[in-house]
Amino acid sequence: MMHGCIERKRRAQAAFYDMFAPELHVTACRMLGSAEESEEVVQEILLRTLTNPVLLINDRAGMARRLRRMTINECIDHLRKRHVTWEELDGQTDVCCEPDMDELLIQEEQSNRLRQAIETLSQQNRTVLQLAVLEEMDHEDIASLLHITTSGVRAHLTRAKQKLINYFRNEKQ
Repeated sequence: MMHGCIERKRRAQAAFYDMFAPELHVTACRMLGSAEESEEVVQEILLRTLTNPVLLINDRAGMARRLRRMTINECIDHLRKRHVTWEELDGQTDVCCEPDMDELLIQEEQSNRLRQAIETLSQQNRTVLQLAVLEEMDHEDIASLLHITTSGVRAHLTRAKQKLINYFRNEKQ
């Protein structure tokens, strides 16, 4: 498929898009909070990759990592365009059987409550939390990506977690 993309064959490019776009869209949507803006980012990344054969590699997992990293960087650029400034902060179960319908509804409700709680976080705290938890990036990578110190990353992450804990404590009262 990569060979076809290098030769600019439409079918290979369409297959490339279909293979990587959904995962990249989810990543971008988490970071930007906008499906339209996420779609724009994903199309930009895939177009840039397909028009520059140097960026294509034959390893699917390696290509996925490269595209994910490019998407995260582009999302950070979009957030910066929104004038989100990063501030330094001082250091501060597996299921063995299928769940029944009630359990699924409870899980969906909990997911919705968690999404609402995450939306209450500042853009900085939300982005660091998403990169650390959902994208499974380590503190050093996040720090270099956001141009802040690793202690700043830890502080944003700690603050985000504490605000989520407080959100759910206040919700129970």
